[in-house]
Amino acid sequence: MIIHTQYWKGGINMKREISVVVDSCLYYETVAYLEEEKDIHIDLYNSFTENEKETYHQMSKNGNFSHYEFMLYSAVKSFESVIVCIKAMELNKYAYLCSLESVPLESFDDIDIKYWSNRRDTAINILNKSYLWLKSKYDSNIYSDKIDEVFSKIQKNVPLDVSQSILGKKFYRISDYKAYYFVPLKHITYNMRLFNDQELWTFFPLIEVDRKISLNELTKLMSAISDKTRLQIINMVYDNSMYGKEIADKLNLKTPTVTHHINILMEVNLLNIEKVGQIKYFSLSKNKYQEIINSLENIHKAQ
Repeated sequence: MIIHTQYWKGGINMKREISVVVDSCLYYETVAYLEEEKDIHIDLYNSFTENEKETYHQMSKNGNFSHYEFMLYSAVKSFESVIVCIKAMELNKYAYLCSLESVPLESFDDIDIKYWSNRRDTAINILNKSYLWLKSKYDSNIYSDKIDEVFSKIQKNVPLDVSQSILGKKFYRISDYKAYYFVPLKHITYNMRLFNDQELWTFFPLIEVDRKISLNELTKLMSAISDKTRLQIINMVYDNSMYGKEIADKLNLKTPTVTHHINILMEVNLLNIEKVGQIKYFSLSKNKYQEIINSLENIHKAQ
């Protein structure tokens, strides 16, 4: 769907168009299946060569398969176009995108060409076989209710706010996105996003896990927030992303002191981290915060 929005720039009322897609995506479902399933189906696994099996274990079990990103670089949003994109990409950039480490692209200038060329070819074979296997069992109708639910939210709120609501946090890095994609996935249990200067992709579980906080966990959470400074930090990052020194200056505290309090909140997953260069920005995990509120309201049901 195309949405017309209005905004002000230099005192002038401007108009622009943004596209919003709320739909399932078998490419992402394939990657999620390979990354998230503890054991893929025996029929699919048996279709792999020994080299593919070894590569699959190396990539998925180490948590660095990371082929979600390639859709961003694909001109046409389809499985075939992603494969073309991966094949055409320079190996150092492929290695960089497969890495979960926060290191610059330049760090991958001196890579083992033979190793990464073989790994890319093998990964493509794994993707192809897995995609075709899942496609034979694919039922796009299972996503309809979740797609309708998010589509309804888009009618009432701007897409960026919907994305932030799904992830339960305020984004620090944002752009003047021209396209928004909202994708429910069967094989994930968490929310995530991918983005570049033009596009923002938001992924969320097809079935939300109704997680109940135990009394022990609730006790730890209450202990973490039962401090004036930590409550101040929660209030400061409720609707904003801030870095440590910025928080310390506003509280008139030393940075190591604030870091101590931030670490305590991090240990109970109350804060999100977004790294920009060498700076870490913190924001409140509103999903976790809501879990606390719900648990307090229903404390008699806690196990």
